[in-house]
Amino acid sequence: MWNNRNRQNMLPNCERSILCVGTLLLMLLLAACGGLARIGERASSTAMKHNEGTALAAAVRSRIAAHPGQSGLHTLPDGREALAARVALADAAQRSLDVQYFIWNKDMAGKVLLEHLFRAADRGVRVRLLLDDLGTMPSDATLLTIDSHPNIEVRMFNPVSLRSPRLLGMVVDFGRINKRMHNKSFTADGQASIVGGRNIGDEYFEAHAEMNLSLLEQPVCDSNRRAGATKHDAGAVRRTAGGTQRLP
Repeated sequence: MWNNRNRQNMLPNCERSILCVGTLLLMLLLAACGGLARIGERASSTAMKHNEGTALAAAVRSRIAAHPGQSGLHTLPDGREALAARVALADAAQRSLDVQYFIWNKDMAGKVLLEHLFRAADRGVRVRLLLDDLGTMPSDATLLTIDSHPNIEVRMFNPVSLRSPRLLGMVVDFGRINKRMHNKSFTADGQASIVGGRNIGDEYFEAHAEMNLSLLEQPVCDSNRRAGATKHDAGAVRRTAGGTQRLP
């Protein structure tokens, strides 16, 4: 028989349900109110010019002069060579590294390239790292640590405003979050770029124990050499959010 005791026993459950629904609605409201920084609120960042005095410029100068108005290409079908080429560009850079990727995994390949970016930054090279917020594996805390280096700038493309729970932020703002950046380029001193289909992860460089991808890309110099660098300037990006309010 349904009596007053049954009704009283139901009250705690009802209160918990109301509290959960209220909390969810509040989180949805916060997510909806949160937004990206306006264009005027973002620190401007532009590609470096006057890189003619760098070692990379000297290395390609004679070939560029022999083929005016043309671009120099070299294919990189081998994943191991593709990883080595990126390391070589990072080590050869003297002024700037402009790096942008859809996916950056925190595996061997990701850690090796990040280490060489840090080495470049330590010797005074300006490093700009533009990553897609959904494809990036490192946490906000890790990205903030990387960004704290005085010569490294980390920016996230179209980041999720609500960082935790991030999945909820993706759901309530799906129309915007569904627009992603699939650029993949590694540009040194505005002189040479590696472009193509490889993201940063072991499976892209024939270093994965179970799965590897077969892709083709190429280093580029001359007429297209600043393409990778200038894309950073126009990107819809924002610094990552966190305790220091720099990321996203």
